[in-house]
Amino acid sequence: MRVIFLSIFCISKGQFFIGPYDVSKIQPEGDVELRLNQGRVTGQKFQIDSLGYIVEIYKGIPYAQYNGRWTYASPISQFSSNPFNGKNDVPICAQAGSTSDFSIENCLTLDIYRPAGDDKGEILFWIHGGGFSTGASSFYSGVEQAGKYGNTVVVIQYRLGLLGFMNYYNVENDSTAGGNYGLHDQLMALKFVFENKNRLDCSRITINGESAGGASVALLLLNDEAVEYIDGAVAQSGGTLTGFTGYSTGNRNSPVVNRRIQTLCDSFLDCDITTSVATQIESLQNVDFVNLVEVNTNNSFGWEPLPLDGTFYTTDAIQKYKTNILPSNIPIVTGTNSYEGSDLIAYGNYLGPFEGKDAIINDMTDLYYVTDAYRLYNDLDERFEYTLEHLL
Repeated sequence: MRVIFLSIFCISKGQFFIGPYDVSKIQPEGDVELRLNQGRVTGQKFQIDSLGYIVEIYKGIPYAQYNGRWTYASPISQFSSNPFNGKNDVPICAQAGSTSDFSIENCLTLDIYRPAGDDKGEILFWIHGGGFSTGASSFYSGVEQAGKYGNTVVVIQYRLGLLGFMNYYNVENDSTAGGNYGLHDQLMALKFVFENKNRLDCSRITINGESAGGASVALLLLNDEAVEYIDGAVAQSGGTLTGFTGYSTGNRNSPVVNRRIQTLCDSFLDCDITTSVATQIESLQNVDFVNLVEVNTNNSFGWEPLPLDGTFYTTDAIQKYKTNILPSNIPIVTGTNSYEGSDLIAYGNYLGPFEGKDAIINDMTDLYYVTDAYRLYNDLDERFEYTLEHLL
């Protein structure tokens, strides 16, 4: 069996990200072409001289038809152009702090990294983390996984936060309406890859994710359609019940969530808070997404997956989990990554000359129970300096 290296490393400061091997400053060897069911895709081939890798990269491939805000996506039959230009980074999904310059709502795309040789290995289907509110495919690199370990890497992006998981409480029938658009996006991406796996010269798909991506892996295993596409699963630092954050606090399936929508509505002149929640949502459909996300962020409203929405989950997923109605034929690896969350300390002004090394190490030990805090400090310090030197 082909080895799958589980880590797809990302370090960040602000909106700057780098994977394990950055190809943005490397001149491509030339164009390559991938034939998928929906049409041809033009990508680029890169020679990583220092590592001896040759990889093919295809960026921004649409995997589903975007049907509008708070509407479930549908399968895509063909690309808008043939061949489709997969040589450039595409906008990220709208999220806190993003602008219309580099983020959009119609963001249902994926990137593919492949070994250059005839053997394309297995498919590693990567779902990014970010608390279901931030993240993008361009924040991650599949170069090492493809070049060194010989697997095909698919990195997806999906709708986030308010735009990906907004729902409301239907008073008339005491149930939740809407929600899980972002999870459904993941399902559409998985279906797209499954139906193209022969075109990718692969036979197996292992879904893998970290944090909210790890939770997404677990949540996909509770979807009856998704399990038909999955051969293996890896959930890093995220599990099933962590994906339903907020549900157990009473903020779901109750009028509490409707007051969030009313607060959002009250921020815009064309939205009338005296109307029904459904009407308020219709009015919010017409609000510019940047303004809508900004108001939601300012109110600290978090939106996460729901265990029952009528579309992605037609039966209660929590009860399904508790009664162990789970796929028995899919091998699962789960656990917590070493030094989980440590990069957040590095870029949250914990590393700086104004506090002193010992104070920072004490903070890190208190917060993250790190026994080898000195080694971790030095590791983070090196990453931080690398980011400053190469990206800022």
